[in-house]
Amino acid sequence: NCRLAIPVGDSVSSLAETWQCVSGAKDPCLQVVLPVSTVQMEYGYHLKSEKMLDKIASLCAAAAKYCGTVEFVARDASRAEPGFAAACCKTAAENGAAAVTLCDDSSSFFPEEMAALGREVKAACDAAVYVLPGNGLNMAAACAVEALRAGADGLKTAADADSLSADALADILRARGDALGVTSSL
Repeated sequence: NCRLAIPVGDSVSSLAETWQCVSGAKDPCLQVVLPVSTVQMEYGYHLKSEKMLDKIASLCAAAAKYCGTVEFVARDASRAEPGFAAACCKTAAENGAAAVTLCDDSSSFFPEEMAALGREVKAACDAAVYVLPGNGLNMAAACAVEALRAGADGLKTAADADSLSADALADILRARGDALGVTSSL
């Protein structure tokens, strides 16, 4: 019952190579992982907003030709210009992404900010919306709860201490999952 999700890189040729590696998986997912904050777009990729939207569109469309399950991962969404993360997610969904993930890489979001971004993205695009809260302020669990309350379709966890841990999420769901309308088998 597992899905194999793998980042495709940042070019159509790396996407093709990635697909060769996972095409035999029972349930593959191609992840288009790109930054949406100005600092990471410009310094890491040397792209302005419009060019990043073009890149997201082309990679998601190309990934959708290979695989029925495409996810756009919006890196550094917590530092994106207002509205731009939602525009990126909308572009991804319009070009084949069935899901989007909003990452708080800077670990700077307060719970209500994570919830607000999740709501904005849900309203902007027709894709499942997931969040990956950062834990630099020790508020990843609170951000996760508020994101769920705001309508997020799911949460992502990570093994590192800088993000929401699976153990913290399981503790919350065991203790208060009923208040969120969520159950856990963890």
